[in-house]
Amino acid sequence: MHPIKNFIFYTLFNMFSLSVGTLCTLPDAIQVNDEFVLIDNTNSPHVTHLTDAWRDTPVQMDGILVIYCTSGEINVNVALDNYIMKKDYVCVVTPGTVVEILSVSRDFHCMMLVMSRNFVTLSQGYAHELLNLFQCLQRKPCYYLKGVAAERYENIFRDAIKTAAWTDNPKRVSMMHSYVFMLYCCLYPVVSTEDMAYQKEKSVSNQKAIFFKFMKLLQEHYREERSVQYYADCMNLTPKYLSKIVNLESGNTASNLIDNYVILEAKALLKQSDVNIQQVSEKLNFPNQNTFGKFFKRIVGMTPKEYRAS
Repeated sequence: MHPIKNFIFYTLFNMFSLSVGTLCTLPDAIQVNDEFVLIDNTNSPHVTHLTDAWRDTPVQMDGILVIYCTSGEINVNVALDNYIMKKDYVCVVTPGTVVEILSVSRDFHCMMLVMSRNFVTLSQGYAHELLNLFQCLQRKPCYYLKGVAAERYENIFRDAIKTAAWTDNPKRVSMMHSYVFMLYCCLYPVVSTEDMAYQKEKSVSNQKAIFFKFMKLLQEHYREERSVQYYADCMNLTPKYLSKIVNLESGNTASNLIDNYVILEAKALLKQSDVNIQQVSEKLNFPNQNTFGKFFKRIVGMTPKEYRAS
């Protein structure tokens, strides 16, 4: 089997917890110490088609994932929000986020970079700027680049891949830090512009502010807290009022959003062969495996064991 032809296959089946350590096992991956790994399939004539056999498999990020689409189309779900990426779209996923690839066109090609969780703390020269960027990316991970920004971003990404392969250069790691910072600089204008619009809208709409605060709290506490009452108490609101705001903003109920967050991580954990169902139950703070099983079947329509076997 050609390594590039099966790029998506390996990515989904071997990376239910996606990190530098798992990505570096892929064909054609270029690893730089324990901090970076890059893959480029943009020049491959082979298809990277996502079939029904491995569709809808959640992947939990253990590092920082950057995907730059050079052709084709990919439909991806990031923390319950759906994004369709085409040429010149960039997606940056922060650690702990659950990603689900829903479909990939036959002509999809991309460049991919994964950095370790420690990358920000190791990059002391611009750690604060990266943290600010990641806060924006948690709200919206996908962006479209155009004109000079797209051209420069793609060229810098390609240069970074060439530098990663320059194994006899003792300054390779330092150069990679510089390339990542340049990628950040290319992305910054579009992210900051959209974030300013978000902040302006947030200051006008108290309703949206309540919804975004709920989503932030949910992302931080869904493993331990699954009641609407808890999140309403954190925000000094009644559960009824919070549920009304969430429904108006998302078209979904607060209870469903909480359940969906839990189910996404449960699916990701169940696909890890070294984690048993009892451990999944404990990590998600269910009182016992039986309670977790009933919760999972109610929402997914099959038991955790049946889902794992599927």
